[in-house]
Amino acid sequence: MDGTRVLGRVIDPGPRTTDLTPVSVQLARGVPASGLALPRATAGLDANGRAVVVADDVVLAVDDAGGVRVVAQDRRLAGLPLFAAEGGLVARQGPELLRVGLPA
Repeated sequence: MDGTRVLGRVIDPGPRTTDLTPVSVQLARGVPASGLALPRATAGLDANGRAVVVADDVVLAVDDAGGVRVVAQDRRLAGLPLFAAEGGLVARQGPELLRVGLPA
């Protein structure tokens, strides 16, 4: 993004936009982070203001130059509703809201 303009995709699966393969399996098969199909993804900002994408149980970070890398994988994230809140990502687990802490 540049101000209010979107400059382009940073994660582009090409023709695999409807691929439902779990992200961890795609990574194990050698798909680069910038080429993952992410049909179940949530995007937001972490506590440091870094753009992150959570898909299945994998967390991807997007840097200012558009580089994408895996920063975490945690089975506890799979299936939890995640959303961005002031100060980072939050997961809903039943009636509780859990802050999602991420490595740098």
